[in-house]
Amino acid sequence: MADFATVGGVLTRLGLPDMLLWLLTFSVVYGILNQANVPKGKSVQAILALVVAFLVILSAPTALLSFITNLSSNIVLVLVGILVLVVLLEAFGIKNFLPVMKGNGPGSEAHSFFSKYPVMSAVAFVVLAGLVFVGSGGLNVLGITLPSNVNINTGGTVFMIGIVIAVIWLIVETGDKKGK
Repeated sequence: MADFATVGGVLTRLGLPDMLLWLLTFSVVYGILNQANVPKGKSVQAILALVVAFLVILSAPTALLSFITNLSSNIVLVLVGILVLVVLLEAFGIKNFLPVMKGNGPGSEAHSFFSKYPVMSAVAFVVLAGLVFVGSGGLNVLGITLPSNVNINTGGTVFMIGIVIAVIWLIVETGDKKGK
């Protein structure tokens, strides 16, 4: 059995969470060094980023690695859900734009939902990202523990937020039609 305190033990347990942590650390450190242009050579920046990324992997706690595992699997589930939603919308013939025309005639263009409602779209994405973070155990990584009687049901919360967004969308759409 490998001792996880040694370098050999860390190398034997390398898996997807370790690779994701290494890749994230490498890209962030390399990006910062590249933007700051310190040191001047790109190869030196890459070597420094490699060393820092490997040092982070060697010292990463198992709680962080389990959080990364949960986060990556939840992100994949959210992306698959969005893909299924897009396929269903296309199957039902719902176009990806609202019939809000800018101008009349052949030069008119349709606006996307995201350009018509940028604030609501941004809030929806932030809420979705927060739910994925909390559902993946992000509060535990930050050191925040919830009382034992608090249970966060991420699926139910997402469903309720979806209903609230749909109601707000219907209210806004009805208000736009009344104003015309």
